[in-house]
Amino acid sequence: MKKPLMNWGNGIAIAIVIFVLFIGSLVYISFRQKINLVSRDYYPKELNHSAHMEKIKNYQALSAPIKIDLDEAKKLQISFPADFRGTEIKGRAQLYYFVDFEEDHFYPLEVDHAGKQIISLKNLKSGRYKLILDWVAHAKTYYCELELQIP
Repeated sequence: MKKPLMNWGNGIAIAIVIFVLFIGSLVYISFRQKINLVSRDYYPKELNHSAHMEKIKNYQALSAPIKIDLDEAKKLQISFPADFRGTEIKGRAQLYYFVDFEEDHFYPLEVDHAGKQIISLKNLKSGRYKLILDWVAHAKTYYCELELQIP
């Protein structure tokens, strides 16, 4: 009498090998996935939450909001309110790309005496962005976020 090739022991061994290969492939795929956080340093930023809220309150207390205008040549004009005309403004502008944080772009704020700055956006991908402005003027800090669609 011949012994059968398939018995309980062989079936269990095959099932375990298939399960281990399946889990191994899931682990491999998950390690290759790109994880996009809002920013790389989100934790230290959260520790300064009260200072961040103070910046937002300072912006909301301005006489008028910041205005943005995007023309056909992909030039973004940022217009600061009259409160800042003739004032030195130091800070930065960030164009946060919702899809991939590696596509974020940072620009120093270089506002002219009329309270305007123009930024060329020709090298940016089309899509939805958030313009984040963080600056210091009049010995106060300010912060605002504005939505922007680049065609």
